[in-house]
Amino acid sequence: MKFKFILIILTTIAFNVQLFAESTLISSGKEKNQFIELYTSEGCSSCPPADDWISQLKTNPRLWKDVVPIAFHVDYWDRLGWKDELASSDFSQRQRLHREQGNISQVYTPGFVVDGKEWRGFFRRESLDNIKVEEVGELSAEVVDQQVTVQFSPLLNGAESLVIHCAVLGFGISNEIKAGENRGRTLTHDFAVLGYNSEIIKSENDNFSLVTELPKQNLSAERKALVVWVSELNSQSPLQAAGNWL
Repeated sequence: MKFKFILIILTTIAFNVQLFAESTLISSGKEKNQFIELYTSEGCSSCPPADDWISQLKTNPRLWKDVVPIAFHVDYWDRLGWKDELASSDFSQRQRLHREQGNISQVYTPGFVVDGKEWRGFFRRESLDNIKVEEVGELSAEVVDQQVTVQFSPLLNGAESLVIHCAVLGFGISNEIKAGENRGRTLTHDFAVLGYNSEIIKSENDNFSLVTELPKQNLSAERKALVVWVSELNSQSPLQAAGNWL
């Protein structure tokens, strides 16, 4: 009887811990957010200025409200003698798909893609302040422990299937570069993708919902964020994007 009583108490405690677990809420609003992709590498001597540029968005008042930045480290520079631990062949392939779909003119670093289109304004020191306001639907996500619940309610898109993307970003990642074009430098990265997954989902009553696990990460960071975005099948261009600090 005593053992049964203790078991009931432990079960109640476990339930309450789960019930009151901290959650992170992410929401895009109905207007389309600006999704900024940077393709970069620690092996590229031209990349640190672009890394610095995207790092400045940490203090931008528009961050997560209507601007969602993300940095993919590519691996095709690793052949020059320095292996970028943030790089992935999947990220290199994503950039190549942008080229195949006509979104960018060629594969290079640093390379910016804004809302699915090549942006070379960085090299001319142009601003990205002008945003075309377009209502596309709300994308939201709730993170509880390692579980992510994503929902998207499109206003115009009539697709039966879409792709939901989730990426964990790392901030304040600092590495001493001992080989390659940046040898001897210490580079610091923000908005760097530490973990990524995607899944095809089907519409239910014109809404899309997905329960998935938080992407696994092999590296640690001072601070992290989660970015989610949704795209059509066989398209790299985002329909909507959202993000927030974890």
